Amino acid sequence: MKPRLLKLLLLLACSLLLLPLAGISAGSFRQQTRVDFVRDIQPILAASCYKCHGGAKASGQLKLDVKALAMKGGFSGAVIKPGSSKDSRLISRILGEGGEQRMPLGGTPLTPEQIALIKRWIDDGAVWP
Repeated sequence: MKPRLLKLLLLLACSLLLLPLAGISAGSFRQQTRVDFVRDIQPILAASCYKCHGGAKASGQLKLDVKALAMKGGFSGAVIKPGSSKDSRLISRILGEGGEQRMPLGGTPLTPEQIALIKRWIDDGAVWP
């Protein structure tokens, strides 16, 4: 192997070993990637929300399985404010804030990771193909 190539490979190997010391991990790299609705958000909604807010059902007149209807909202108005998770009622409901019952009612609460994904998706503009 040529000395120059060997030095380059050695430098690359050392750099990879130092990434954790710099606070860069695979997890933090993933956090910098854009949240994809189909890959990341739709499975959460399907597992936790569609039972009451999908198909023929629309509790509170909120349907979360159709983009136009989800963005329109339900009885209480819009629940997703693209670009602002802190102003999105969907987040306050899945957190159970404001004295309201935590969603999904009677179901397992979303994990902190799932909530973080939904927040990031909304903050990134709630892109929904």
